[in-house]
Formats: sequence, C-alpha cells, structure tokens
Amino acid sequence: MNGNYGKFASLHPLPAALHMLFVIFITMFSQSPVMLAVSLVGGAAFLLTLDGAKRVFSDFWFYLSFFLLIAITNPLFSHDGVTPLFFMNGNPVTLEAFLCGIDIAAMILAALIWCRCFSIIITADKALFLIGGTAKKLALVLSVSIRFIPLMKRKWRQIKNAQIALGYYSEKGLVAKLTSSLRVFSALVTWSLENSVETGMTMRARGYGAGKRTNYALCRFTASDGAFTAFSLVLAAFSVFGMACGAFSFDFYPRLSPSLISSGDIGFVFAFAALSFAPFILEVTEAVRWKYLRSKI
Repeated sequence: MNGNYGKFASLHPLPAALHMLFVIFITMFSQSPVMLAVSLVGGAAFLLTLDGAKRVFSDFWFYLSFFLLIAITNPLFSHDGVTPLFFMNGNPVTLEAFLCGIDIAAMILAALIWCRCFSIIITADKALFLIGGTAKKLALVLSVSIRFIPLMKRKWRQIKNAQIALGYYSEKGLVAKLTSSLRVFSALVTWSLENSVETGMTMRARGYGAGKRTNYALCRFTASDGAFTAFSLVLAAFSVFGMACGAFSFDFYPRLSPSLISSGDIGFVFAFAALSFAPFILEVTEAVRWKYLRSKI
C-alpha cells in the first residue's frame, strides 16, 4: 500500500505533523516498557502501510542489529542492579542493566521508526508549506537548497564524465584518484557559485522583494483536519498528564519495579495507544474502503 494515497497522508500537513511529533515526544521521554512497546508496534504497523512489507523487511536486519547493539552495550558499561547474571573482567553484568538496555533500545528504535514515517508523510513540499507562512525567507532558502541537490548530483556526473573523456581518471593509484576527484569538486564548486549568482539576479529581475507577495496554498484546512487536530491534542495532553503524574514510571535500578503498570494507569495507556495506532487505523480503513468501492464497480 502506498501511504501517499492513504487517509492520513491526505490530511493537512499541520495536524499530521503535530500528531507524529506528539508520539515521538512522548516516546522519547517515556521509560515504561508498556508505553514503548505500544509506540514501537504502532509505529511499525504504520510504517508497513506506508513502505510496504517488502521494503520494511528488507531493513529488518538493520533494525534488529541496531536493537541488539544497544541492548547488549548497556550492561557492559552499567553495572548497577542487584541480580548479577555473570561476571566479565571482575564486573557484574546484571539483569537490571540488560533489561534497561532493551528498554533504551526500544525507545530509540521506536523514535527512529516514527521519524521514518514522518519523513514519508511530511514531504519537502509539505514542510516548506508549513514554514512558509511564518519563515518565508527560511522557506525560500530551503526550497532553493533542495532544488540544488539533484542539480549538483547531475552536474557532478557530467563533469566527471568529461574528465574521464579527457583521460584524467586513467592513472592508477590513490593519489591520482584523489587529484582527479578534487579537480571535479573544484569545478563543481565554481559552477555552484555561478549558478547561485545567476539565480539571485534572475529573482531580482523578476521583482522578488519589491512588494507584497501572494502565497499559493498547497493544502486546505478542513473541518475533518480540525477534528483530527483536537483528537490528537486531547490524547497527547492526557498522555503527558499521565507522565507528569508518574503513571508511566518504571524503575530498573537497583531492582525492577514490582509491576509493569498499575490499574490506575490503564486509561493513560489506552489514550497513548489510540494516539499511536490512529495513523495505522486511518490507513487501513481507507484501504479497506477503497477495495470495497472497487469491488462494487
């Protein structure tokens, strides 16, 4: 499924960005294994609907290696805890440190997955649209910079091919290759500076900065966007209130907390679960609805 055509991606960029930023913020400041598990599963499910199973599972070994690296590294450097598993170089490797490493790895991995979802949903056009109203000069600089990246890549290949045709890359050895690459880089920098000057002169000739500018609205803020924004704000505020009250607190040192979650914290967990799984539910609901309508044709 392509997330670009899903319900969540079709929302106004502001509520979509705020929703994912709320989840990332709560995930990064939460230590509860239950909350991190909810965020990790919700983010992974949402990423599956955006990137597809094939793309996500192709990156599975990266995520697994990253998770294990952090989980194993923490007990090697932190020796707190009252339950030693074994000793390494005279230092205890404790159960509490190992479980804390897993908790930290889950937190970082969940945040990375949500950041990946954010980068897919909030494209460059949407990001420029969000900051264009408040920071127009910054939006202009970012827009020009983003445009220059593919241009510089294309120009690098052209200069390099020209250098190869002239025989500069025919010599072997590291020094010769570095010299040829520096020659290409020097030509690329010169071209970039000239192109920047030409762009500025063109903008001035077209009247940029001469008067009040009009803005093209890429997206329209509808009633459904407002309702979703209110939904996200309420759930995020309720979850943050639970964090402030210590509802999601969990201790690893010197010994583990007796329970993962208390009965009074269930409401906060459900609120954060609704916040984490809302994008996935919207995407799946839209996909099911689309398939149903196609079957009626």
